[in-house]
Amino acid sequence: MAKHKRSHKSKKVPLAVAVPVLITTVDIGKAVISGDTASARLQMTGIDSNGKFYFPAVAQTYGPILAGALIHMGASKLGVNRAIAKVPFISI
Repeated sequence: MAKHKRSHKSKKVPLAVAVPVLITTVDIGKAVISGDTASARLQMTGIDSNGKFYFPAVAQTYGPILAGALIHMGASKLGVNRAIAKVPFISI
């Protein structure tokens, strides 16, 4: 009988994306816990206390996440991820 290869169904999240998401989540969580819901709303949606959209807050919050995704995508297209995976003591 032939051996069946194990299929890995879990999706790996790149570190360049996971770290900014985690930092953003912690910042918003701190604002909510401290009772500053206006600041948390500004960070999450970009809508200030007057109900107006404030783009710099959105760029500051989601810019690092977008940059991490673009870095990962560029490294993947250039083959950097495969080259790093060939190093014996590094696992991606």
